[in-house]
Amino acid sequence: LTQHMALLFSALWMMVQRPLRIWRALRTCLAGRPAGLRPVIVRLAYVAEACLLVRRARAAGVTHIHAHFGTNPATVARLARLLGGPVYSFTAHGPDEFDQPLLHDLHGKVADAAFAVGARSATDLLDRDVGDVHLHAAAFCGMTPSRRSSSSSPARSSAAVLTHMVW
Repeated sequence: LTQHMALLFSALWMMVQRPLRIWRALRTCLAGRPAGLRPVIVRLAYVAEACLLVRRARAAGVTHIHAHFGTNPATVARLARLLGGPVYSFTAHGPDEFDQPLLHDLHGKVADAAFAVGARSATDLLDRDVGDVHLHAAAFCGMTPSRRSSSSSPARSSAAVLTHMVW
């Protein structure tokens, strides 16, 4: 119940504090949706999650969000950005994003992202008819010890990786 209240409070706060931004996020997420009530409810939940993400990212000092999937997590990260949150990037693993690029608004996500990465297994799918989507890099899924440099350590940064939101 507490998480649901946090989502509701965040959405209400955003409506009062940033009405034009929330209007833009609503228009973006509702465009191109399938017919029916369920897709509308799901996409409204994405907006509420994005509102909460903006508040939590700001509180934690996060300046970049990386969504680890080009589907729902990238949608929430994109909406958070539209709401005034941090810049975002995402990794498209496929096949969902490539099978239904219009449903997942792959073009819009790539256009609004700081960068988009195609996982090696997913970039093989790009020869299908997905339009003019261009991912900026190809990465291998997984990291084997032989590919990882033992002398390197990750730099401290204010980035967050979004795999999914847990209510």
